[in-house]
Amino acid sequence: MISINTASRLFHGLSVSSSSPHEYDALNDLNLSPDDIVKGRVLKQFPSGDILLLIRGKQIRAQTRVPLQTGMRISLKLSSENGVPTLKLIEVQEAQGRAVNLPTIRGAIDNNIWACLYDALDESVLSSKDRTDIKTLMEKISQMLLTRPGGEGLKALIDASGLTWENKLAQALTQTSMTADIMNSLTHGDLKGLISKILMNTKESDTVLQPLLSALDNIQLLNIHGNDRARMLFLPLPLQFLQGTMGVAQLLLQFPREDSSQEGGKKKDRQYGVVMLLELSTLGPIRTELVLTGTKLQGRFLVEQKNALECIETHIPSFMDMLKERGFTIEHMGCQRVESSIVKQSLVNEILPQEGSSICVVA
Repeated sequence: MISINTASRLFHGLSVSSSSPHEYDALNDLNLSPDDIVKGRVLKQFPSGDILLLIRGKQIRAQTRVPLQTGMRISLKLSSENGVPTLKLIEVQEAQGRAVNLPTIRGAIDNNIWACLYDALDESVLSSKDRTDIKTLMEKISQMLLTRPGGEGLKALIDASGLTWENKLAQALTQTSMTADIMNSLTHGDLKGLISKILMNTKESDTVLQPLLSALDNIQLLNIHGNDRARMLFLPLPLQFLQGTMGVAQLLLQFPREDSSQEGGKKKDRQYGVVMLLELSTLGPIRTELVLTGTKLQGRFLVEQKNALECIETHIPSFMDMLKERGFTIEHMGCQRVESSIVKQSLVNEILPQEGSSICVVA
């Protein structure tokens, strides 16, 4: 499960201290005793990287190396460093009651927001270093499936895509004392972390970077629903083609339930499902559906265009040979030409289906 909950233990990357008389008065007004724990909320982010907190009806400005977003709810503990009252961050949670904004996700996919951001990196609102950092990371992510064998490429892509940013941040902060160098290394290996950091330091970049950040937030929320409802995980796959353009595919993974391997006291092979949706300029939309049960594999390709049907049917035998060499038994593998609405149906609908939508399964 990919969780957006950053409420791991003992975040030491943020402190609210009495570095100015005004802040000291604000802390005194909270009427806290040493080791007291108080809850608060992030009201605002400043271009300087500071944040405005609401604690017991009081607004307090704080400094942090941890990228936090407006609306996050936090828990803080009063401690003392060298005699200076300090609030230490011990828990962070996303804003409560958030619902998945499906139009944001669909819009990001339909408009290829990854390509839009990649093409917009030449805008002067971003510094040369920020543009280079984002572009380098996006290019690295887009090549991971091609440069790393087997499941390693997928794991690396998920790790760098931003969809596990909060979990990585929580683990790093609980395992070691956070330093600027550690935070810098962490953010530069994660697209969401890097964008969050740049947004905190350069608020003018909001129009360029915020759309992708919002899309990633909502995909994380979608995956919480998908995991709870049907053990599904939705992933956007940025891909860079030979001509340098940036595309995006949709990938849906379905995992077996924990008790699905037992039936009537007998152990059976666990079943996994994979659906991939990709649109190519010459072949049009292609939907690939695979079901893996143990080492037995069933699959089909759904296409809209005649040339795509002919191309895939030509290459299916070599594809099957490759799978057999890797130890799989092919029970079925074919290609069908179907209506555009079936091929293009967003994989998001299979996690949160709308009225009239359907789920395609391998026959």
